[in-house]
Amino acid sequence: MAGDCEKSSPCAHAAGKNPLTENGTGAWRKELVLAITFAILFHLVDSATACAQKSAAAPAFYLPVGPAIALVLWGGPKYWPLVLV
Repeated sequence: MAGDCEKSSPCAHAAGKNPLTENGTGAWRKELVLAITFAILFHLVDSATACAQKSAAAPAFYLPVGPAIALVLWGGPKYWPLVLV
């Protein structure tokens, strides 16, 4: 029934309510922390890979692709812009 929806249910969004601000959990903060953590991790792994490429025994793959693929698979399409930036 449409009248039995809770704030955390999928139909709360369909009813015009914003689940990120109305449930009081601060979900936008979690998204921001995840984005900043991903950016820092990506740049650390990228700089480590750039230093390793100077070696003759450098790996034949680009290590920062791993966290990018994990973020897209775990987070879904809403994280694609973060990976592309």
